[in-house]
Amino acid sequence: MKTIILIRHGMTEGNRERRFIGCRTDQPLCQEGADALSSMKYPEADILFCSPMKRCLQTAGLIYPGMKPVVVNGLRECDFGDFEGKNNDELT
Repeated sequence: MKTIILIRHGMTEGNRERRFIGCRTDQPLCQEGADALSSMKYPEADILFCSPMKRCLQTAGLIYPGMKPVVVNGLRECDFGDFEGKNNDELT
């Protein structure tokens, strides 16, 4: 039996500000997000699939250093349209 593990990317500045960050905003991890990933333990992996977004590639590199991810464009996040980059306060 094969096991598939899904891991969300680490925190970005947009996440910290509670903004809608999708595929049009290619933000890197913030330092707090990178630090949090480094302090956690993850299961071993035989193969690593990853979104092409900076935050996802950085997350993969921190969790699985030395593994080359297979980049899958279909794993990009959704497009939030007019909501992209905004937080709830800016939408009311």
